[in-house]
Amino acid sequence: MLIRNAGTLVALGACGLLGGCALQQKVTLAQPPSVASSADVAIQLTDSRDSNQKSTHIEGHPRCVRSYGDDFIAPSKMTYFRQVLESRAKPHTHADLVIDRFETLEYCDKTAGEVTAAAIAGAAHVYFGAPTTGNSFQLRVAGKINGTPFEVSRWFSYDDIKFLNFPSETREYRERMEQAVQGAADEVLAAAANRSGAQVAR
Repeated sequence: MLIRNAGTLVALGACGLLGGCALQQKVTLAQPPSVASSADVAIQLTDSRDSNQKSTHIEGHPRCVRSYGDDFIAPSKMTYFRQVLESRAKPHTHADLVIDRFETLEYCDKTAGEVTAAAIAGAAHVYFGAPTTGNSFQLRVAGKINGTPFEVSRWFSYDDIKFLNFPSETREYRERMEQAVQGAADEVLAAAANRSGAQVAR
């Protein structure tokens, strides 16, 4: 297909170059503390997501978005999330967790805009007219825990983080990811606790 707009051609070229590398991204986050057997914590996780959420895909229009699949976080997103949940649960927590949505989204508007503008300007680092809305990461998790529906979201900006190819190369970015996962886990566990409290009150 012939693309007549030079700006669009450059943008697609840059996105295609980084997109191919993004498919290979794998992040190793800090291992959650081991849960002692005496804590009596058991979380049964059921994956009810559609197949599209389990694989990495790139969107280049109208926004630069990388939607990372299960392999993005080692050993896998679902395994890591369960480990974090168990490490942060109170003793004697038993939960049946059904995940309907688990999205890890990386918005790269600022980076894509700068790359495109620099390319158009002959790589002279003169950025002109490139629409940007910033770089950010968003975690979205939805489903049911012990029958109670929940939907949680955590996000952070990485505009201030310097990186060569992808922000996940840096420790600062990974630490913010860890905090986002921990915050989401705490909110899911709170939903389970509220459910248990309501049952006791009745």
